[in-house]
Amino acid sequence: MIDRRLLLSFDWKIFLLTLIIAAIGIAEIYSTTTPPVATEIAREVDATEPRVNNPYLVRSQSQNFWEKQMLWVGIGIVVLFFITLFDYHSIVKYGYFFYALAMILLVSLFMLGVVRSGSKRWIDVGFFSVQPSEIVKLSLVICLAKYFGESKKKDSYSLRELAVPLAFILPPFLLILLQPDLGTAVSLMLISVCLIYAAGIKKRSAFYAGLFGLASSAVMWNFLKGYQKQRILSFFDPSKDPLGSGYHTLQSEIAIGSGGIAGRGFLNGTQGQLNFLPEHHTDFIFSIIAEEWGFLGSLVFLILIFSLIYLCVRASRNAKDRIAALLCFGVTAMISLNIIINIGMAVGLL
Repeated sequence: MIDRRLLLSFDWKIFLLTLIIAAIGIAEIYSTTTPPVATEIAREVDATEPRVNNPYLVRSQSQNFWEKQMLWVGIGIVVLFFITLFDYHSIVKYGYFFYALAMILLVSLFMLGVVRSGSKRWIDVGFFSVQPSEIVKLSLVICLAKYFGESKKKDSYSLRELAVPLAFILPPFLLILLQPDLGTAVSLMLISVCLIYAAGIKKRSAFYAGLFGLASSAVMWNFLKGYQKQRILSFFDPSKDPLGSGYHTLQSEIAIGSGGIAGRGFLNGTQGQLNFLPEHHTDFIFSIIAEEWGFLGSLVFLILIFSLIYLCVRASRNAKDRIAALLCFGVTAMISLNIIINIGMAVGLL
């Protein structure tokens, strides 16, 4: 039911911090996809050899990534305020239904999905693409928040008592592995672990679960594809495959290192603008921030990020009931893990 009074309890600090971080992201996407140097080269080459296969020209014709990002931020703000008008209990009430829909979408990926970078992760619906695994993450958070929030037992769960949550977690985890998308599968499992920890688990159960996880990882290694093993090994030493799976990390480290203390300045980066760093406007956007604004700018950005995470965790701790606390903590874990993984990969720690 819509209740406009819910806007009175809106946390404007979290909203403003999110807007600032989103604005920085849009600005950096603009910077790294609208390079003056590359555009000028494209014009010169096209004027002399109009039929040449010119990568700079291709980029200059598709430099609307920042506009798309701005559009989706705007849509996100509208959806945010719309959802704020509803009592979260009315959303969590349909948690299992949302989970079922997300699972149907995830299964349909194997029939309707498009192959990108060797895996089926996306469903193309025309003017945009949908990644079902990200929808599954959110639906799983809502589902687990509903289960633990409505459970008569409030803490100190044993492994046997976690059978139902595991029945929710394992199917999407395995389906995402089959895409194959190891990174997203691990991310989903970590989010689930965070929620189980927040709900409460016996120390002995946590210890045995950890041992089982380590043993499962060792067994799973034998089922990984060759390129997946190579990527994992490259995380520890990118120089082993500098032109393959380690290329992204090495180029990212070059971008971060070239930024120095104060950076090269807005629109003056080279790794992203000259296309040395792949995925510079998505997964490695932090590297572009570090290159253009240096150590000081990166530090300010990280302070903003971790301030946002802190405020979200505080909101979870101050929630008025268990469902709200778990829902808020789960969403915070989902966002935080993505941030930590992306930044960790950019700086070569992951």
